[in-house]
Amino acid sequence: MARPTTTVHRFAWQAGSLAFGRGAALVSLLLAARDLELARYGRFVVLLALLEAAMVPWKPTVQQGAATRLGREAGGRGWLVSQVRWWAVGSLVLAPVAWWFDGWESAALLVGASAASALMFHHVPTLVLEGRQRRLAIGMMGAQTTRLALTAALIGAGSLTPRTALAAVAVGSVVGAAAMWQRPDAGTGAMGWLLPEVGTEALRWVEQHVPILVVALVLGLTEAGGLDLLLKLMQGVAEVLAGIGIVVLPAFVRGREPVPSLLARTLRLPTLAAVVLAAAAALFLTPALEAALGKDLALGVAPALLGVMLVLSPWMGLTKSALLALGAGGWLVPSQVATSLTTAAASFLAVGGVVWAALAVALAHAAGAAVRWLGLRSRDALPPWREVLSTAGLRDDGARLRRALRRAG
Repeated sequence: MARPTTTVHRFAWQAGSLAFGRGAALVSLLLAARDLELARYGRFVVLLALLEAAMVPWKPTVQQGAATRLGREAGGRGWLVSQVRWWAVGSLVLAPVAWWFDGWESAALLVGASAASALMFHHVPTLVLEGRQRRLAIGMMGAQTTRLALTAALIGAGSLTPRTALAAVAVGSVVGAAAMWQRPDAGTGAMGWLLPEVGTEALRWVEQHVPILVVALVLGLTEAGGLDLLLKLMQGVAEVLAGIGIVVLPAFVRGREPVPSLLARTLRLPTLAAVVLAAAAALFLTPALEAALGKDLALGVAPALLGVMLVLSPWMGLTKSALLALGAGGWLVPSQVATSLTTAAASFLAVGGVVWAALAVALAHAAGAAVRWLGLRSRDALPPWREVLSTAGLRDDGARLRRALRRAG
C-alpha cells in the first residue's frame, strides 16, 4: 500500500478516520441503547468506561506522542515490555472493580478486551514514524465497523447484553490489529512508563467518563445511560468540529499569514456552524433521541448546557495547532488539567440531577478554553474578535466556499 506523500494527506487520513470511527461508535451505542433497557445500557457504559481506563496507556495519542518524543531509540521489544507492564497494572486494579460491579465474567471480559486493544495498537509507533497514517486509519475504521456489525448481529439474534456488547468491542480490536499488522520493529530500547503521555491521556479519560460514573453512583444506571448517550453524541460532534485544527496545522507552520489573522479567518465559519448545531441540539436533540430509542430520557435543558462544548470546539482545535506551531505547546497540558480537574470537581453537582451534571461538563470545557486563551495572549497571538464576527468576512467566506464547490462539481 502506497504511503501518503504530503503532510496534509496524512492529517486528512487521521481526521477522516477520527470522524468515521466516532460515527460508527455512536451508531453502535444508539443500537445498543435502543435494544437494551436504559439501566442495562447504563451497566454497559460503566463497563466500557472501565475498559477505556485500562486502554489509556496504549491509546493512539499516547503512542504517537511517545513515538515523536523517543524516535527510533525505542521500538519493538521496548514498547511490548511497556504494554505488558501497564496491562498487568490495569488487570490488578480494574478487574477487581469490574468483578465487584458485575461479576467475574465481566472482569474476565475486561482483561481480555484490554489485551485485544493493546494488540491492536502495538504497531502504532512504527506506523507513525514511517508515515503510514493510511494503514493506521484503516485499522481504526476496521475495528469500529466490526464492532458495529457485531452489535447489529447480536441484536438480530436477540443476544445483546452488556457483556456481549463488551465482547463485540474486543473482537473489533482483534480485527483492527490484523489490519494494522506489519513486520515488528527490531528496536530494543527501553520505553519506560511513558508517564507524560499516559498522564495526559488519563486526564482526558477523566474529562470524558467521570461525569457518567458519578451519575451512575449518585443517580443510578438509568440516568447514567441517558446522559451517556447525550454526552457521547455531543463529544463526537465536538471532536469533528475541532478536527479543523489538524487540517490547518500546515498553514500555521508555513507562517505566510500572521497567526492572529489566520485564527480569526479560520474560526469564522466553524464557529458559526457550531452555534447553529448547538441551537439545534438544544431544541431538537432530546425529542430526536427519544423518538429513535423509543425511551423517555428526561434530559431537560442538558443539551443546551452541553452546547457550550460544541461552541468552544473550533477554538479548542485551532488553538491546539496554533500553540504547537508557536512553540507554546506547554500550555496544552495545563488546559487539559484545568478541563479534567474541573470536570472531576464539578461532577459532584450531579447530586442535583442530570442537568447539573451537564453544567459541570460545560464549566470544565470553559476552563480549558480559558487556559488556551491565556497561552495565545502570552504570545500576542489572540485573534481579533471583530474580525472573527465580521459580517463582511462571513460574506467573503461564503463566496469562496461557493466557488470551491462549483469547481469541485
